[in-house]
Amino acid sequence: MKRWLAGLMVVALAALIVPIARVGAAAPDMVFFPQTGHQVGAPFLKYWRAHGGLAVYGYPITEAMQEKSDLDGNTYTVQYFERARLESHPENAAPWDVILGQLGRNNAQKVLFQSAMNPIAADKAPAGAKYFPETQHSVGNAFLSYYNAHGALDQFGYPLSEEFQEKAADGKTYTVQYFERNRFEYHPENAAPYNVLLGLLGSRMAQEKKLNTAAVSQAANAPTYDEALFATPTPIPPTATPVPPTATPAPVPPTAVPAPRAQDPRPDLGNAYIEVSIDQQHLYVWENGAVIFDVAVSTGRPDWETPKGTFYINTFLKSQDMEGGGPKGSPEYYFQPEVPWVMYFDNNGDAIHGVYWHNNFGRVASSHGCVGAPVWAAKWIFDWASIGTAVWIH
Repeated sequence: MKRWLAGLMVVALAALIVPIARVGAAAPDMVFFPQTGHQVGAPFLKYWRAHGGLAVYGYPITEAMQEKSDLDGNTYTVQYFERARLESHPENAAPWDVILGQLGRNNAQKVLFQSAMNPIAADKAPAGAKYFPETQHSVGNAFLSYYNAHGALDQFGYPLSEEFQEKAADGKTYTVQYFERNRFEYHPENAAPYNVLLGLLGSRMAQEKKLNTAAVSQAANAPTYDEALFATPTPIPPTATPVPPTATPAPVPPTAVPAPRAQDPRPDLGNAYIEVSIDQQHLYVWENGAVIFDVAVSTGRPDWETPKGTFYINTFLKSQDMEGGGPKGSPEYYFQPEVPWVMYFDNNGDAIHGVYWHNNFGRVASSHGCVGAPVWAAKWIFDWASIGTAVWIH
């Protein structure tokens, strides 16, 4: 299945989807991230979610704290994330009451020897690039697309360099560009939109300042982060009575026919990841270099192909009504109630989820772009995976 609105931002624009949420439950003011053992509350939580969340800023690595600015000498309430530092500025009217710290400018001081840091004239800017006379630098290619899509000047400030090659903390060399508030990195090994990532400048700055990044105990009023906590149920008036869900198909006992073979391990994806083979219509769960679970699936049918590349799970929903395919009344329109165990892995509405309405697994690609699995298998994957789990589709 695939929701019908291209460009759906599952994390940052969760209000555009229609999950089955806890009726009457108020959204929390603070949430806990077990991955790093830190909490995020007001005013940073709202800003973090509204401007890209995990995909843009990463996990919190400190609690909110008081810090004196290296730039103006004032003391602000700040919180460090893997890829950013958020600063509270209550003296400013919303939405300027939270801004990103100028980590890009701080780190750019260390690479002033690079020729790319030298200003250029407007007529020297690469073709198709946007020139900023304020700093005499340009932004083009994939960086310009990311810049425009994620807040542009308000989010990242002006460019402080042109593109150049730089060796990162992981030992690899990337094409990068510095901005006032961060550094862009180009990762061609990732499918768009994850081919551009923000540098881990929050983590670097926290290490340099020797900040306390130790995990804290989960507060009683801070539930574990799940984007479903913030979903507002939106009843969908059906145009016709939906067909009630049929019974969950029982797992098919193994036969003498062996399962399709997975690819070789991908250490670059980490110790735990998901592989989906479109040709084989099969899903594999990898852990520590070995397949620990596999199941036949059904991927996108012709004209609704499942995207290929490396993605990362960003949202979990136990159940969700899905509709789309085309305008209501058109032959392509569908409405599927209570789709179970939904795991979104990109920004276009594609997910791994349970399927109760057919049993085409391993035989027929029949979804609207998602990876459909038997309900029992989808639940197993849902319980095993976590936010940020890689999904490799080929």
